[in-house]
Amino acid sequence: VFWIAGCTIVTDSGDWVGFGLVKNSTGNSNGDLDYYISQMNANGSDDRRSMNGQCVVPNLSANDYVVLYARSPNVTSILDRIVFGGYQIY
Repeated sequence: VFWIAGCTIVTDSGDWVGFGLVKNSTGNSNGDLDYYISQMNANGSDDRRSMNGQCVVPNLSANDYVVLYARSPNVTSILDRIVFGGYQIY
């Protein structure tokens, strides 16, 4: 289980923002994230939102790892820190 918390963002009207993970062994070639933790669509100018969420990454082996990414087609500002963590469930 991986999560982010405490991340306040501001984005332009009509922008889309997503936070998520890419797993090293998936071989995803389309440029998208493998797992999304949190996402939003901005409806107005200077939309603010706290980006909190969690996701489960199945079948994570001993040599696998994940990398946290943020995606946005426009301009997004992070106003606060990002707390990112995870733990393994057996």
